Amino acid sequence: MTLEEIAAMAKENLLQDGVHCATLVATESEGRGIVIQLPTVPPTYEQRVQLMFRAGVENANIIPDVNQVFFICEVWVRSLRPDGSVIPESVEALAVVSYDVVSESSRMLVFEMLRDRAGNLVGLEDRGDQRDGKAESPLLVAFIEGLKSGVRMVCN
Repeated sequence: MTLEEIAAMAKENLLQDGVHCATLVATESEGRGIVIQLPTVPPTYEQRVQLMFRAGVENANIIPDVNQVFFICEVWVRSLRPDGSVIPESVEALAVVSYDVVSESSRMLVFEMLRDRAGNLVGLEDRGDQRDGKAESPLLVAFIEGLKSGVRMVCN
């Protein structure tokens, strides 16, 4: 699957349900994959890394040979003005991040959530690839490391 295909499904889900649970999608080269929903995401970075590592360990026997991981979550982002300066107000958005295990490369697409005056989600505005094709993804790396650790524990 591609980042664009995962993003299309995530956007459809968000528009239908009004919310999107934090979700990991991991695929193997043979096309098999798993979807892991994370109903709660911890508040600190360290706790989120631990959560992703544990998710990897717990799913190592299901999908041990992952070649690609995606992470979908709702986020608050700041926008940039044309001159590159940061606009201080944050906007609610859907982020879709991909991590290719072989090339160790990441990408991230961001979609701003548009709400009406009553707070209902009415649309999404494509903010494009927010990192010019070079997103960092330490949470997805933690998931992969968890998978590797889990596989070693099963084999030993």
